Amino acid sequence: MIGRWTAVVLVLAAGFAGVCALHEALGQRAVVVAAALVVLTAFVKFNEIAGRLLGAAVVGTLVLLGFNTRWGNERSIEVGLVLAVVVLASAAAWYLHGTTPTKPTKPATRDEEATRDEEAHRTREPAYKRMWHWAIGRGAQWHWWSAGQVAFALAVLLIIDVPVLITPRDDESATAVVLVVSGALAVVIGQVVWCLYKQASPRWQLPAAVFGVVVPVAGVVVLGLVPILVEPEKVDPKEIAAREGVDVDVHIRIITTGRKHAPPPDVVEQDPDLNGFTAHYSVGVAEGTRVRWTLTDTTDRREALRVLALGAEAGREPRPRPVPDGDDSLLVLLVDGSAPMVDLAQLDERTGDDVERWRSVRRAAGAGDLPTYVVLETDRAERLGRWEGFSSKGGVASLQRLKRPNVTELALALAVRAPTTTADLSLAIKYRPILLFDSAERVPRPLSIDWLFASGKLSQCSDGERSEPDCERVTDPAKLFNGGTHLQVDQSGWDTPGKQKTLQKLVEDEFEAVGGVAGSEQGTLPGAAQPPELPNASAQLPDTAIYVNAVSATSKGRDLLYLDYWWFLPDNPVDVGGGAFCGPGMVIPGITCHNHESDWEGLTVVLDRTKEPFVASVHYAQHSKVVRYRWEEDLRPMWDKPEYAGYIAESEDGELRPLAFVADGTHATYPDRCRGGACKQFPDPDLGEGRHNGALRWIGNRINVCGRSSSCVHRFPTRAEGRQPAQWNAFTGPWGARDCALGYYCKSGTPPSAPATQPRYRNPVDCHGWAEPVNGRLKYEREACTG
Repeated sequence: MIGRWTAVVLVLAAGFAGVCALHEALGQRAVVVAAALVVLTAFVKFNEIAGRLLGAAVVGTLVLLGFNTRWGNERSIEVGLVLAVVVLASAAAWYLHGTTPTKPTKPATRDEEATRDEEAHRTREPAYKRMWHWAIGRGAQWHWWSAGQVAFALAVLLIIDVPVLITPRDDESATAVVLVVSGALAVVIGQVVWCLYKQASPRWQLPAAVFGVVVPVAGVVVLGLVPILVEPEKVDPKEIAAREGVDVDVHIRIITTGRKHAPPPDVVEQDPDLNGFTAHYSVGVAEGTRVRWTLTDTTDRREALRVLALGAEAGREPRPRPVPDGDDSLLVLLVDGSAPMVDLAQLDERTGDDVERWRSVRRAAGAGDLPTYVVLETDRAERLGRWEGFSSKGGVASLQRLKRPNVTELALALAVRAPTTTADLSLAIKYRPILLFDSAERVPRPLSIDWLFASGKLSQCSDGERSEPDCERVTDPAKLFNGGTHLQVDQSGWDTPGKQKTLQKLVEDEFEAVGGVAGSEQGTLPGAAQPPELPNASAQLPDTAIYVNAVSATSKGRDLLYLDYWWFLPDNPVDVGGGAFCGPGMVIPGITCHNHESDWEGLTVVLDRTKEPFVASVHYAQHSKVVRYRWEEDLRPMWDKPEYAGYIAESEDGELRPLAFVADGTHATYPDRCRGGACKQFPDPDLGEGRHNGALRWIGNRINVCGRSSSCVHRFPTRAEGRQPAQWNAFTGPWGARDCALGYYCKSGTPPSAPATQPRYRNPVDCHGWAEPVNGRLKYEREACTG
């Protein structure tokens, strides 16, 4: 046995080491707080009161949760907060009142003791009842006034003050902390005086009683005034708009040989994935090793094509102006100088490649460190190889491989897209997920962002209360700006149960109607064949599309392509727990309440293309976790079961594509379905999950034709040769509004921001854990992983 003093010495030594570690990690304030708590815990009364307060907080919170399941969000935020304080305070006061009568404070006389003993013997309870009362209870009774005041202060602290204290602030002001501590001390000191005032001398009893009433009430008032005295930080969006727009200006300089040719056919519609960029074209002619500019800084692509066709006959223009900071730029060298061709049968192959001369032309054009692409009319690898390394930034491109209808579109695509975008998109279409929504999903259809803008469904609003009318409808994503703003989604098309039922029926009808339509090669890439006519149901539905971010990587000698898919849904109506945590007094964004407007979800398909491409694994996004499932070991054995055969058979190339069961409300994605009952999250099986029975199927499962957007799979808008997000994907504000009051209290969680701001987009290689087969079932292994 360890001796008494030995134990004391060990505790002191370890405690001193802990204090040093605490000081190094959190600073002197943390040490002072810890020391004060140690001193307080040495008192029996403190431990009794602390335990009583903890029990009151737990009981009050549980009662409030039960209240919220039935009456949670039926009232305004202000009324809801008042009710939440009353409900929690009432339950806490009942708990604090206690069960055991307080013992008399004055010594009893001998006659009083005899009378009390006789009464106790006469009313003696059975042994089991005495044992129950001895073991179970809420402690000595408090006066109702004390219990009520402390409970009310506790409710105000938890419901009103905690959201203010946990809200991040740029300034390091301690005003909120000072007010909360001051209010709490006033309640404590006032209650101590109230409990002791009867023991004071007669002349001091009345002042002490008044002090014991007034000071705690004043403390509660101070606690209640914290959100009014400490205003949330606000940003003036008009001040930021001029300098933080998401629109992108692209400055493109095109140098040709000067050979005259007929202008290409006018292409009225540009690739929709290239819309929203402001392109400034400058055209020059290579004369020996010099450059004569024939057009500068025009935004008219037809004019640029006309001047290119004139070749050396075009007039002289001034040198282009320097590219402004922050804008993208690109130099394109048309070495072959002829009109663009995409048909190999018409190809007039060039063989003379004067690489050094064109390097001099590049210098004469003032390229500097400008990304430069040499554009050739060939698909022969040996000729393309002769130009490799021409410039440290840029590369060599083949007109025949890129299949763009004209030089201006080709140049813009090279400026804002990765060089491998076209090939990557073809793979993304082939391996796109088979989306399966629950039968109760309110909007069982990933929405096209282009459609949301074009149809006027999106407005940009200044941050603040939803009642503020400072919103402006946005139909052009290039008009967005960052800083103190969020997007608000018009929910009028699906905001009632009747409209939601109509949507669900139309989605069913659309899927069944395209059962006999083959679309594997239609609507896939710019310039593809006219897509087949869609059913009538499609015209009544919002346009649909999913988006892909393709990222190349190497791992252990393997050439991997991460196809990171994302889709947008207009809401995230989480109903797990009956919505109790999204009721008044319980909303802590990202911690308790996950119900919010708008939702970005998805998964990542990992392709091994070292030789012939095949799926190596799939990363499913499930709430805050990304889980890796191996294709052959984990997914194929699951999907070979008869219950999944129908989903694969009815989908185009179904055996090559991952099944994605989208959970109702939460929209987490799973490889297997849950038809009902107690659906659980895979990474955290103790937590509930929305049902995902896969009853409603996406039209993109059967054909790659999604309404006016043609292809069902779109590339994200990017810039800087695909390295940076652009337009709506570069908007950093939330995609959705929050119904809030006083800046701290809301009815919902925080909506997500654009995919480019989220970890999975920025690094699709990483995952939080993986699925491991154990006794015929998949078990989550919680460890960071890649690949």
